Amino acid sequence: MFAELEQRSLDADFDEAFPLNDSFAKWVKGEREYWYYNGHNPDAESGGKRYQKYAGPVDNPDINARVERCRRRGAIRAKPS
Repeated sequence: MFAELEQRSLDADFDEAFPLNDSFAKWVKGEREYWYYNGHNPDAESGGKRYQKYAGPVDNPDINARVERCRRRGAIRAKPS
């Protein structure tokens, strides 16, 4: 039960750090692949400034699961009601 609570907490932190307003992309650096989040700040002060944020290595199954969950949430949200 504690492990599930911890996992949900990690998932919530990931969701907060990577909002649904943009997407993830894989980048190759050296011999490894990494997930990066390509986002933008929608507030008026930043003028929609784009940014890139490291999410984790592609070979980490927990990171892959969180990226996929974010992608599904974004796809569901983008569908017309």
